Amino acid sequence: MYLQITTRCNMSCEHCAFSCTHEGKDMSLETFRTALDHCGESITIGGGEPTLHPKFWEMFGLAIGHAYNTCIITNGSMTDTALTLLSISERLEENFYVDLSQDPYHDAIDEQVVRAYKKAQRIRNVDGHIRKTGRAREFFDECDFDNSACVCDSIIVRPDGAMKYCGCDDAPIIGSVYTEESEEYLEYHNEGFHCWQEVLDSEEEDVA
Repeated sequence: MYLQITTRCNMSCEHCAFSCTHEGKDMSLETFRTALDHCGESITIGGGEPTLHPKFWEMFGLAIGHAYNTCIITNGSMTDTALTLLSISERLEENFYVDLSQDPYHDAIDEQVVRAYKKAQRIRNVDGHIRKTGRAREFFDECDFDNSACVCDSIIVRPDGAMKYCGCDDAPIIGSVYTEESEEYLEYHNEGFHCWQEVLDSEEEDVA
């Protein structure tokens, strides 16, 4: 499960799937705690840039105490925080890891952060594959979009607690952390369909 704790970001990458800006919404601690109750053994904390959340470290502590496997995705712009997270991940090993988003579309960051994450082999990039979702729709009209995979093939909890099936623009809201989520959509995930487009394609094949 992907917990989008903020839609704020201090970068404005052209390929941002969530169209994040300097102004956005932060998830409340109450919503975060409630979301953890819906999570299994693995969660991802992202944004926006999650380390900008004013309660980031408190949320981080709650996640580590709750989940068996916690991942954080950062743009590395907060140098001290990025290096601290990498150091923690090296100590916790299998229980926590952090990835650095680093590709030509991101703003430049402190080179020592890039070197440290490269050494740890914790770099995540789009590998030239841009999904036609979010801000990429506006900036990459002529791009040969890669629609073979979802930008986030997991159930997403948005800052307000609403749960989306996956990261596709047209993926449906399946419920909220404050209500009973849709068993039908969760069954799709259990069957191995981790992207809304995969579900639609499968249904079209069944009709044919």
